[in-house]
Amino acid sequence: MKALTYCKIKDGIDPTQICTRLDCREYVEEIMKRKSRASINESCAALFLLAKTLEDEFNEDTSVLKYKKDEHGRPYFENREDISFSLSHSGEYAVCAVTTEGDVGVDIEKTPTDEKRERTEKIKERFFSEKEKSRAEKSGKGFATVWTRKEAYYKYNGGRSHELDSENDKSVAYDSFEIAEKYIVTVCRDIKSEAFSEPREIKSGIF
Repeated sequence: MKALTYCKIKDGIDPTQICTRLDCREYVEEIMKRKSRASINESCAALFLLAKTLEDEFNEDTSVLKYKKDEHGRPYFENREDISFSLSHSGEYAVCAVTTEGDVGVDIEKTPTDEKRERTEKIKERFFSEKEKSRAEKSGKGFATVWTRKEAYYKYNGGRSHELDSENDKSVAYDSFEIAEKYIVTVCRDIKSEAFSEPREIKSGIF
């Protein structure tokens, strides 16, 4: 089973409310220490999205799922090793990928405008391999697609190294989608598992 969902990030989310949906008090306490209200909203929206995805698509009782992070910061459920998930957020949106078919990584990036061309070119030179530069083309969408591939691959590997070339590993595959006309979402998965379908929007008003 697998699912890919996204939602718009709300303002003023109460972090403590998520503890009624997931067993994640330690992480919520970390979130509440942040000074940035935007950062709190982003992380809370991603957690609510995870809970809602598991409820809707997997019929899970999410209140018993123990949310933890390993030494590399990779999230997992302590009592459900069969469920892999990955979360990301950018700008106005959060995204969630869940699967029972191996490891998974997901990333979302807002497509950069022409005004940010100089910045994206510097990032390409510093972080992209020659193959990645070629795939990035000369467009904002191309850049966002490669960047999300790199980040999704990094998460798929458990955050164990930033020196990862998304083009070289033939054991993985990528599914990329465009949402809200200006965001790119990419999932990294085991090449033997089925592709993810178009992401489903979950209305954040339910949170």
